[in-house]
Amino acid sequence: MLVAISALIGMGAVSHCQVQTTTGHLSPPPGRGYLHPACAYATNPDAPGLGDLVMVIWESDGSDSSYGVPIVRSRDNAESWGEPEYLEKFIQVGDDRIKFGPSSLFADPDNGTMVFFAQQAYYEDNQLTSTFKKRRIIYRISRDNGHTWSDRINLIQSGADLAGKPFDETHWMQGAVWGRNMSSTIGAKAVKIRSEGPNKGKILLPFQQQVVKGDGSLLMPAWGGFYASGCLIGTWNEQATALSWDCGTMVTVSPKLSSRGVFEPTVAELSDGRIIMIMRGSNSGLKGVTGCRFISVSEDQGLTWSAPVPLLYDDISVVRSSSSYSVLIGLADGKVYFCAVLTDQTPDGNWPRYPVCLAQIDPETLTVVKRSVLKVADRRDGDTDQVQYTCHWAYEDPHRQALIVLTPHIRGSIAGTAVDRHVVPLKLP
Repeated sequence: MLVAISALIGMGAVSHCQVQTTTGHLSPPPGRGYLHPACAYATNPDAPGLGDLVMVIWESDGSDSSYGVPIVRSRDNAESWGEPEYLEKFIQVGDDRIKFGPSSLFADPDNGTMVFFAQQAYYEDNQLTSTFKKRRIIYRISRDNGHTWSDRINLIQSGADLAGKPFDETHWMQGAVWGRNMSSTIGAKAVKIRSEGPNKGKILLPFQQQVVKGDGSLLMPAWGGFYASGCLIGTWNEQATALSWDCGTMVTVSPKLSSRGVFEPTVAELSDGRIIMIMRGSNSGLKGVTGCRFISVSEDQGLTWSAPVPLLYDDISVVRSSSSYSVLIGLADGKVYFCAVLTDQTPDGNWPRYPVCLAQIDPETLTVVKRSVLKVADRRDGDTDQVQYTCHWAYEDPHRQALIVLTPHIRGSIAGTAVDRHVVPLKLP
């Protein structure tokens, strides 16, 4: 592995910092690629491996396709990793395939329980199009710091729908019906609500849902579907061995503002108890529309959300961003950072997919602090303008007093895509 040190300025709380980049930090098996790495520190003091860093990875065998989800463990804070084992692997059903991922991990700091979340998608004839109607959220629970896991659990909302019919395996959550439209997470980072209120201690899991028209057919103003976003709210039983789920309201925008609605949401709780949700949009096929992200706010712990508006910098200019993945990172000291593709270019749909940046969120104005923007992963020698650094992850490393950003480096083919690690010191003024 190669290590490069680059001096960069910015990030407000990260001033004149040096970013340490390790290329090829995690490398896939031959013929496949590593995307959407997601990790959590183990929190159960009564089981082996307290403090270990546990990671799941979307192992891809092609664009929008999954071979499986390996899980790896580090006992030395990511200086080295154990051998990967598959937590999920594709299932062949005749000519069809059931595939899993992207995925994420959540480690509850209060009860030591770890939860693995992923999407399950059904590929008829191994084709992507059927998955617009056949995706759902699954999860597994571990009580021993990720060494062993429960059987796969299909997430089903508790209670009944608006018509009074109990949710079941087919109509498994509000608005989603298997075979009609899908709801899923895309490597979404779950968070635990800390502020006082009726949902204190519950888990927020961001999701996206494919919007349907009045006749039940999919709304498709652009290829890839049109989405609304929201959060599922998970409640532990007394033994912290099972979760029940409720669903907050969902929000979207006009197809004139985003041809694919709002999707791939990420959330963070502010110190005053408000929760922000930042969502991916797309200007694909829309003339005169700036490619941007959208932000929504909940003042009742994820039950309801404000109408989404474009995410702005603190100078009131629009945050230009291509249609790609993003993640919010809430720090222990209450600060919130945003990790996404932020660009000075005019985005065109999914492009460009570089550079991946970190920036601080102003908790008062809910804008991105422009002077804080720090490029973490950018084009390297030999990269074309089609290089992709998205499908990334970011988290706080309290041992290094740093933010860690993990970026797949996709150079054309998915095969061979490795994960680079970027260590961004948090040097408080």
